[in-house]
Amino acid sequence: MEQILCPICGSAETVIFKKFDSANEHRTFQKCTACSHIFASNFSPEVLEENYSKGYYPSPDSAKITQWISINRHIWQDLCRDILKFQNNGKSILDFGAGTGGFLESFLEVSPYTKEIYAVENAKNAKINLQNRFPSGKIYSTLEECSKYDFDCIVSLQCFEHLDEPSAICKNLYDRLSDDGILVITVPNRYSLRTLLLKQRDVFNIANPTHLQFFNIKSLTAMLRRCGFKKICRLASFPQNGNFHKRIITFIMRKFAISSELRFICRK
Repeated sequence: MEQILCPICGSAETVIFKKFDSANEHRTFQKCTACSHIFASNFSPEVLEENYSKGYYPSPDSAKITQWISINRHIWQDLCRDILKFQNNGKSILDFGAGTGGFLESFLEVSPYTKEIYAVENAKNAKINLQNRFPSGKIYSTLEECSKYDFDCIVSLQCFEHLDEPSAICKNLYDRLSDDGILVITVPNRYSLRTLLLKQRDVFNIANPTHLQFFNIKSLTAMLRRCGFKKICRLASFPQNGNFHKRIITFIMRKFAISSELRFICRK
């Protein structure tokens, strides 16, 4: 029987996880008993590509892009404030899995020192959109195309859940940071209140057919430590935007790690 290693901690102590199975499922799931990470050990590349094409960016000027930026701008603004508490004079930034470019826009609005803009985005239409909106930036389809290895800040938001080999990418990003550089990473939270209530119907987690990794605090921290990060901080700050009561609820959920998203800032 083929040995399946955990893509996060490298343990061979993995078992079949059937709770995520469904009739139309194209993924086969495993659970690591060492770090409790759940991942797709097998999946259909064709189904994956079909869902990417259907669910993401149908054209470079799709209305979906501007809608997504509008919906998430206040979330990115909060995250930008958190980042500047850790580093407020970084000159270079890499957005790995930049998507719509909405985060980069928000970050550049509050970080006057940042002049070198890099992005990696493999979705063709999203990449064209990024090139049009950041003409002075360097936009790549893959991380390997980028030759820079001394970034002050690398950001990867809601991206690692889509990767087949997350630890290899994380180590690559670690190697590309300057000595005082920071990595900012966010992923869906497998133990969020939303997921606990909706279970297999939660599109932030298992119901999204393009997700291959399902993180919790333990597994995400294990990956970051394995890749070399010594200083790892989970962000649970008070939101600055929106209805006050909703902000309190969001803050409490972040503190107790049941919010929809896990946020970490790490240094070498």
